[in-house]
Amino acid sequence: MRIHTLILIFIFTAATTVLQIDSKKNTTNIRMRDQAPKMINAAYYQYMKTDDYRFTIIPETTKQKRQYETVQKNNQIELLEKEKRIKEDTIKIKQIQRTYLFISVLLILTLLFLFIYAFTYYRRVTRVLQKQSKHILEQQIHIKKQNEKLRKAVDTQNKLFSIIAHDLRSPLISVSNISKLIGFYIHDHRYEPLKELAKQMDRKNDQLIDLTDNLLDWTKSQSENLSPLFEKVNLNEIIEECFDIYETVSADKEIVLSYKRGDDFLLWTDRNMLKTICRNLINNAIKFTPRKGKIEILSNRTGYLMQISIRDSGIGLSPGKLQTIFEIDKSNIKNGTEGEKGTGLGLSVCSEFTEKLGGTIYAKNNEKAGSCFTFTIPLYNPALHYSKQKKPETEN
Repeated sequence: MRIHTLILIFIFTAATTVLQIDSKKNTTNIRMRDQAPKMINAAYYQYMKTDDYRFTIIPETTKQKRQYETVQKNNQIELLEKEKRIKEDTIKIKQIQRTYLFISVLLILTLLFLFIYAFTYYRRVTRVLQKQSKHILEQQIHIKKQNEKLRKAVDTQNKLFSIIAHDLRSPLISVSNISKLIGFYIHDHRYEPLKELAKQMDRKNDQLIDLTDNLLDWTKSQSENLSPLFEKVNLNEIIEECFDIYETVSADKEIVLSYKRGDDFLLWTDRNMLKTICRNLINNAIKFTPRKGKIEILSNRTGYLMQISIRDSGIGLSPGKLQTIFEIDKSNIKNGTEGEKGTGLGLSVCSEFTEKLGGTIYAKNNEKAGSCFTFTIPLYNPALHYSKQKKPETEN
C-alpha cells in the first residue's frame, strides 16, 4: 500500500514538474499540458479505489476532522465559558458598583443630614445664646439704671436731710426765740417792739410753710405712682391766684408784679401741679430780686404748647449754676437779697412736675440784669382731650 502511494505521489510530482518545465521553455505541446491534469485526476481516482486510501487516508482524515471538530467545540466551549465568566464578572462588577454607589449615596445623605442637623442645632443654640445674652445685657442695663437711681436717691436723701436739718431747725429756733421775746416784752409792758416781732414771726412762719409745702411736693414728685389729674385749666386764673398769695410779700420789698392778661388760654394739665410750679418760680423771683425791683410774667403760644416765663430784675445766675439749678445741691442753696432762706427744693419740684405734665423747663440770664425761668405746658385740644375729660365726670 505504501508503494502505491509513493507511485501516485511520484506521478503527480513528475506531471507537475513537466508542466513547469514546459511552461518555462514554451516548447511543450499544448495538448500534453491539457492532458496532464486529467492524468493526475485519473491517477488520484485510481488511488482512491485502493485499500490503502480506504483504510489509511480516510480514517486518518476522519480522525483529524473529528479532532478538529473537537478542538473547535472545545474552543467554542472555552469561548462560551470565557464569555460566561466575563458576563458573571460584569454582573459582579455592576453589583459592586451599585453597592458602592448605594453606600456612597447613603454616606453623602448621612453627611448631609449631619451637616443640616449640626447647622440647625448651631443656629438654635446661637439664637438661644443671643437671647440669653440680650436678656443678660438688658438685666445688666436695668440693674445699672436701678443702681444709678438708687445712688441718686441716696445722694438726694442725704442732701435733703442736711437741708432739713439746717433750714427746718433754723426757722423753728427763730420762732421759739421770737415767742420768748414777746413774753419778755409783755412782762415789761413794752408793746411797741411787738409789731416788728409779729412781722418777723410772719416771715418765719411763711418760710416754714414754704419749706413744708416744698417737702411735700418733692416727696410726691419722687413717687412713681404719682400721676397727674389732667383737666382743662385757665392760665389767667392760676397766675391771679399766685399773685394773691405773694402780693403782700412783694409789697414788703416794694417789688412790682406784672402780668399782661391775654386771652383765656386753656391748658391741658394738672391744676395743683401747675399752681405749684408758678408759685415756686414767683417766690424764687421775689427772693432774689432787690427792693424796688420788677417781676414780669409772660405767656406765649408756640404751636400746641403754652410758653410761660417769669422774668425778674434780680441778681441773676452764674454760668455754672445754670446747668445744675434744678438739682438738689448745697451749692445751689443761696440766701435771698434780704437774707431769705432757700432750700433748692422748689426748683427741683418745678422740674419734676413740668416733666410729668409733658413740658420742659430751663433758666437763662437776662441781657441787662436778673434771670428768666421758662416752662412749657400743653394746650387744651378739644379734638384730643374732650373724651378724656368727660370720662372722670361720668364716673363721678
